[in-house]
Amino acid sequence: MDEIICTANHKNIWLKSMNSTHEHLLLQWQSEAGNRNYSRKAAIPTKAEHKKWFLNSLNDSGRRMWVVLFKGEECGYVRLDDLGDSEEVSVLISKKFQGLGLAYAAIDSLKLITLYKKIDAEVVAENKASCLLFEKLKFGKLSNNRYQWIKS
Repeated sequence: MDEIICTANHKNIWLKSMNSTHEHLLLQWQSEAGNRNYSRKAAIPTKAEHKKWFLNSLNDSGRRMWVVLFKGEECGYVRLDDLGDSEEVSVLISKKFQGLGLAYAAIDSLKLITLYKKIDAEVVAENKASCLLFEKLKFGKLSNNRYQWIKS
């Protein structure tokens, strides 16, 4: 899948399959102040660590990654990791584009292409913005830091 358009409710927002040319851009977004505060690993990776992770991710058949485009401009990324009976979503939007509903649109679009009928999300409880995001996306709260969407 090369490129998909988000649902009709999300005009001007596209998801484009990530490739090797996006390595530096993703590291740039991860390095923005505060963007990793609620990540599993809050520390910004070194260039070498990121390169290794990125290449492994591109070659991982259980991981799918897309660049989020807003009006043609690359502004973040979203990914799905295969958990066997569901996929786990991760999202990162550049500081410059936060607050525009891009994470919502990107994740909402992933509901159309998930391999399963479930998408999971792990969210740090203190990350109120992400908690609200997943609630708006109709993800049910399974625990203090776990959400799940089930296709009806």
